[in-house]
Amino acid sequence: MIHYSGKPLVAKRPPWEGGFVWAYDKEGNPWIAVTCQGTGASLWWPNKDHQSDEPDSMMISVTVPEGLMNISNGRLRSKTSMPEGWTRYDWFVSYPINNYNATLNIGKFVHFRDFYFDSDTLTLDYYVMLENLEMAREQFEQVGPMLGCFERYFGKYPFPKDGFKLVESPHLGMEHQSAIAYGNRYVQGYKGTASSEVGLTFDFVIIHETAHEWWGNSVTSEDIADMWIHESFAAYAEAVYVECLHGYEKALSYINGKKTKILNRKPITGVYGVNQEGSKDMYNKGQLVLNTFRHVINDDSLWWQIIYGLAHEFKYQIVTADDIVNYINEMTGEDYTYFFDQYLKYPGLPELEVKLTVNEGNVTLDYKWDADVQDFRMPIKVTTSREEYEFIHPTTSSQSIELNGIRPEEFGIAEDLFYVDIQQEVVYVDPSKDEQW
Repeated sequence: MIHYSGKPLVAKRPPWEGGFVWAYDKEGNPWIAVTCQGTGASLWWPNKDHQSDEPDSMMISVTVPEGLMNISNGRLRSKTSMPEGWTRYDWFVSYPINNYNATLNIGKFVHFRDFYFDSDTLTLDYYVMLENLEMAREQFEQVGPMLGCFERYFGKYPFPKDGFKLVESPHLGMEHQSAIAYGNRYVQGYKGTASSEVGLTFDFVIIHETAHEWWGNSVTSEDIADMWIHESFAAYAEAVYVECLHGYEKALSYINGKKTKILNRKPITGVYGVNQEGSKDMYNKGQLVLNTFRHVINDDSLWWQIIYGLAHEFKYQIVTADDIVNYINEMTGEDYTYFFDQYLKYPGLPELEVKLTVNEGNVTLDYKWDADVQDFRMPIKVTTSREEYEFIHPTTSSQSIELNGIRPEEFGIAEDLFYVDIQQEVVYVDPSKDEQW
């Protein structure tokens, strides 16, 4: 047996900066939680502290004062009365679990249970503050439709033997495996705000953090430099949920609403081998990148096969970015390494340079990519005739085509489908003078 003790770090900005949250509920009862992704689980228990290492199961035992509960990952194995009024809770996790996902939640909770019925029955356990019980009953009704959507596109909930839990927390939230911390205060959107109207139709924390049960908890990146595998797919899952409930056009509106929040100053991919994640753009930009790739391959049946296949092929596994890209290349039969290199390894977007030359009513389109990746060759949809979007296949070398009966002001690029920068100019030629202006 290993004995250890001390004072763990206090979280400065949970859940983004790791440590313990020491709080009190409205009745003055202790309310304690921990978050440690990035900082490392060694801030509160001894372990081989690297994201590449996962135990195949775990027992979490926490002893708390009388009147309090501890909620951890997995199933409650036992509740044991201890001397001087203390109680020990023993929770068992029956699946592989990453260190940062192990958790405790100590407080005076009330518990209620629901069920998700599909081919199997999944228990849904909720632990909340007493004064929020009725709000929780109403807000958590979103869980069933969400699970139905995610199981359709990502496969079965990965941890059925351990059940599904939401635990009210004194911080915003965290994707702790089978025991998701919830702190969005029972409002829609992200703390009551959203970047699009449809974003206020659901609770962001419930949807995003649950998506991590597939993307992050089941499929886990080997190095935190590839945390985009967790966050980009979980962010895209928000749009998947919107598409399930409100349709494709509303999902596009949701995705494109994120553009104003993207900085494009640092790469999404971090530095390998030094515990350094990439840019926070991995959330919103990552969502737009996946939406872009969906429209690059232009085959929704194949797209959903890829998404489902990634969640299934790498279930309970540690993966790298190369694993993800190689799988996509295999599924599509094309080499899209150039695409992911550009969007993940460089901060800037590929820029589509277009020039429209007007000569006696005829319009010529010259186009090429300006990108960091030398062989960047992403196809993109533009209007080659009036109100008709078709693919062109730009490379980093200039190409040209004649447009069919459209004026320059009628020319368009499908910017809602492809996340790119655009540099566009219009040139008019005076054939009598052979001049441009």
